[in-house]
Amino acid sequence: MAFHLSALGDEAAGPIAEQCAALSALGLRHIEVRAVGGRVLIDSDPEAVEATVRAVVDAGMQVSAYASPLGKVRIDSDLEEHRRRFRRALDVAERLGTDGIRIFTFYMPSGSWARHREVVLREYAYFATAAARAGIRLLVENERGIYGDVPERCLDLVRSIASDHVRILFDPANFIQCGAQPFPDAWQMLSPYVGYVHIKDAKRDTGLVTPAGEGDGRLPELLQALAASGYDGFLSLEPHLKGEGKMQRAVAGLRRVLTAEGLAAE
Repeated sequence: MAFHLSALGDEAAGPIAEQCAALSALGLRHIEVRAVGGRVLIDSDPEAVEATVRAVVDAGMQVSAYASPLGKVRIDSDLEEHRRRFRRALDVAERLGTDGIRIFTFYMPSGSWARHREVVLREYAYFATAAARAGIRLLVENERGIYGDVPERCLDLVRSIASDHVRILFDPANFIQCGAQPFPDAWQMLSPYVGYVHIKDAKRDTGLVTPAGEGDGRLPELLQALAASGYDGFLSLEPHLKGEGKMQRAVAGLRRVLTAEGLAAE
């Protein structure tokens, strides 16, 4: 069994052809598409989406997931407009040839998670029904300040929705930045629901993101646990590093950890 490697292309370059070229040069055959030329695809015209599809195909690559910004709005914003953008994202994912859409769980006014829980679940019930019809998996990323920022609320969401089309996008660095421990705590709680993994480590004392294995996310143990669980999905690099060559450093860091742990990736 080998993990499948991918990366958020817009952290390597701006134009989609350059994103693909940069990842291909690092030995990656998949790309997680988020923004092209500085603009997210969900807000781009159909011609830009088609140009993205052609560039990925021409590079001999495939899309691991569409990294949409869905759910990165306040829970008390215009949710009907948000549903319209969600339906647009389903179309974008279909054109990209991927069954995965990265999504979030709404920003909360401070301290109001319990008060807005029912609205979050209502919106996700709508998303899950539409995603199931389209054959799409919603990959719910944990991130600071949203409903599903800590493991307990991530678990509440996936258990409450109870759909195979709603999976957790496990991001170790984001858990650290929320004061949670990715491994073993978050992993033990969420492992049955993990459908995608972002490779991003971080220091607990500062919250600064590091290459895999250089932070406090216990990435070696997490990767061993993923392998032992039979996970055969994507490990997608989201460097969030500073300076030149950040994607190269991120890929090299992950490969070092995989090699040291005797794990394979393709």
